[in-house]
Amino acid sequence: MDLTTYKRGSKAYRKVGIVMNKITLNGKDVELYYNVKATIAITERCGGDIGNLSNILESGTVGTTLELICGILDDLANGAVAKHNCDVVMGLASGEKKNFFPNGFFLANASAKDLNDFTGAVLDTMGLGSEYTIPENVKVEEKDIDLIEIEAEKNKGKKS
Repeated sequence: MDLTTYKRGSKAYRKVGIVMNKITLNGKDVELYYNVKATIAITERCGGDIGNLSNILESGTVGTTLELICGILDDLANGAVAKHNCDVVMGLASGEKKNFFPNGFFLANASAKDLNDFTGAVLDTMGLGSEYTIPENVKVEEKDIDLIEIEAEKNKGKKS
């Protein structure tokens, strides 16, 4: 998966940069932040290649998808905690340092009904859920090599 642009179904999405996002879990806001710390942890969850994320999400069962999304939420929430703590230490933010979320926190506290919202939040935070519209003056072509070959064979058969 190219982290700059990708297609999901019939929609095209574009990475728009590092995003701070929030979700609400059991009535409390939880900040999410996609930074290097989160990227490394998510890459490990994807078998060492974050490019596998979309394949894993599309091919997994509801249970494995929930487990992955909740794990990624742990990573993104801890990315936000790491940023906050760094900002406090550097004097860029006031307040106390926060505790990191334990692995499995979202598995224990989220429900299956949250899956769609949380999946959207994960994709948005990672900059992968930003839908965009291709301007009218830009021509977009997707070439299907197999279809081109089939059409060429059909045309060849008609000429004979």
